Parts: sequence; C-alpha cells; structure tokens
Amino acid sequence: LQGVQKAHSGPYHEPKERAQALVEATRVRLRLLGMSEQEIAELEKGGVQDKNLILPPNESSPHLNPPPAEEGGGKEGGRYVWVYGAIYEYELPFVKVGSSIKVKVPTFPDQEFSGAINALDPVLDPTTRSIRIRARVENPGGLLKPGMYVDVYLRGGEEDVLAIPLDAVMHTGERELAFVAKGEGYFEPREIRLGTQAGDYWVVKEGLKMGEQIVVSGNFLIDSESRLQAALQGMTGGGHQHGQ
Repeated sequence: LQGVQKAHSGPYHEPKERAQALVEATRVRLRLLGMSEQEIAELEKGGVQDKNLILPPNESSPHLNPPPAEEGGGKEGGRYVWVYGAIYEYELPFVKVGSSIKVKVPTFPDQEFSGAINALDPVLDPTTRSIRIRARVENPGGLLKPGMYVDVYLRGGEEDVLAIPLDAVMHTGERELAFVAKGEGYFEPREIRLGTQAGDYWVVKEGLKMGEQIVVSGNFLIDSESRLQAALQGMTGGGHQHGQ
C-alpha cells in the first residue's frame, strides 16, 4: 500500500501498475491464508503501520501467532493471540466461524484460554483431508507465546439423532447396508442413507428406525454367507432363502 502511494506521487505509469498488482496479489494470498474480507479491509485501513502482523507458516498442527498490533500482538504479548489448528473433512459440518473453542497448553496445565473461530481456510489439504482454522483467543497476562503448541477443544451443536457404530455399516461401493436382526438367527440386509460421521458413529438419515437391533460386527461373515447361499441357489435352481 505504501508502494502504491509512492508510485502515484511519481510521474511514471508503469510503477503504479506494478505496485497495484502487488497489492491485489497480496489480497489473494491473505484470502488463501484464511483471512476474511473484513479482516483484510481492517489491515488496509492501517496500511503498513501494522508491522507486527506475522502470517502463519504452512503447518497443520495447532500453534500460535501474534495478531495485528491493535489487538495486542508484539514482543510483550497481549490481550489476544491467533491459534491455528486443523480439523478433518468429516468434522466440517460441526465447525463454523463463530464457534467457541477452549485452548490448553502443557506449560500451564491448570489454565484454560477461551476464544472463537474467525476463519476457515477455503482449500482442503488433499494429503491430510483437513482444513486449517484460525481462532482469536484471549491471552491474559501474555502467557501464550508465539510458536507454542496447544491443544484445541471444540464443541459442536447438540441434537438427537439416530446413529450406529462405524463397523455396523457395510459399504458395497454403490450403497450402504446394515443388517437388521429379525429373530431366530435371521438377518435382513437394509439399505440405509448416511449423514455425517461423529467420532465412532455414523448418523443415519434413512433406512433404520429407533429401537431396531442391528449387527455391529461380523458383517463380512454374514455377507459372505449370503453370497454363498445365492451361488448355491443358482447352481441347484432352488427357491429363495434368507441367509441365516
């Protein structure tokens, strides 16, 4: 921005174009680093006076960086710091800008620091299948220092849903199945529609009802026996039987 100001005061047109192109490229990079349009606009208001702003390195582990100087960054530490961390792709439905977080560090095991997410990266890391988040966290007494590694705790919204263990779902490639117990050793393969993954559970949108008993392990054995029964039926030309 300072370069644009100096270029506009000079007699030549080419330096003006180069300086303006640099400003636009910087805006793009800031967006890719996860900054919102509002935050970029705030930086533009301050111009180059905001010399304490340190942009994050390309890491997925949660760590700290000082925020802009007006928020208390700098050598002495201040009222707030920025915390960078990573969330997995399947966790995205539970995380949004404004979500509250808690931060702990091994250095101060009895201390808990509060904050909120103010940006999510627009690009997914294809290797880790994760997205980086940035949160603005209170830093009373300047205890949190740039470069520290931290533990970040996020809590999503709560609602009552039907969920089944991950191992209870058989993925065929074209559909998802669960085996419902029908009694006397018989099982019915049921096509289901899954929602989001929450820890060790799948949310079930369609196909099952609350209270139905399902197989939570051994699905491979049941499916293998069903295929064997079907093959034998095809060889003998017998009637249809349910797998047992």
